[in-house]
Amino acid sequence: MDERQIREDEGMTLVEHLEELRKRVVRIIVVSILAIGVSFVFASDLLAYIVEPVDSLVILTPGEGFFATLRLAIMMGLALASPFIIYQLVAFILPALTKQERKYLYVLLPFGYILFWAGVLFAYFVIVPYVYRFFIGFTYEGLMEPYISVSSYLGFVLGVIIPFGIIFELPILVSLLTIIGLVTPDILKKYRKYAILLVFVVAAFFTPPDPISQGLMAGPLILLYEFSISISKIVYKRRLRREDFE
Repeated sequence: MDERQIREDEGMTLVEHLEELRKRVVRIIVVSILAIGVSFVFASDLLAYIVEPVDSLVILTPGEGFFATLRLAIMMGLALASPFIIYQLVAFILPALTKQERKYLYVLLPFGYILFWAGVLFAYFVIVPYVYRFFIGFTYEGLMEPYISVSSYLGFVLGVIIPFGIIFELPILVSLLTIIGLVTPDILKKYRKYAILLVFVVAAFFTPPDPISQGLMAGPLILLYEFSISISKIVYKRRLRREDFE
């Protein structure tokens, strides 16, 4: 969207803004449905790859295999369509942002997308195996036999990797909060020890009781927090320079 288009949008009436929003929502829905349809073709292969580490899974209802595949296809489709979805949302709110805010947005959005997938991949290849073995360890051999359904295992995997993808967005969140003045590097440094303690408590709960497992989970999260402090410093200094200039 160029500057001329932005100036034109700034003069739009409320009705025109609502019509613009409707058009963008329709585009998002259409593209998302197409992406989900394409993803459904490959969802069974991806599902087979996800459940491969598990010794055996069961199906408790006739339609469970289909709905598990559909659920995965929906997640894949939304992931594929997310750059287009984000673009449509950003294009709608762009006229309301200042020139400086637009510059930050252009940098943060691609970076945030990369961080999200980094969190998803880290969770799948590192966290999921440990957490799975940890919980399965409570079945007590000879007393309980684990019969895990396809949908429950898929829900377990998605329930781990999606939150980690969101957690890895921490630097983006800190950047935005620093831009609007709600967070400063000093505040993040002040609460560093509490953040590290919280990370180790979470790691101790979700991993086997050994330092290697806990370190594998806690280490990247602590590095992420430290990285957020560095990002906050950069953004904060630029904000101060801009305010002095103004």
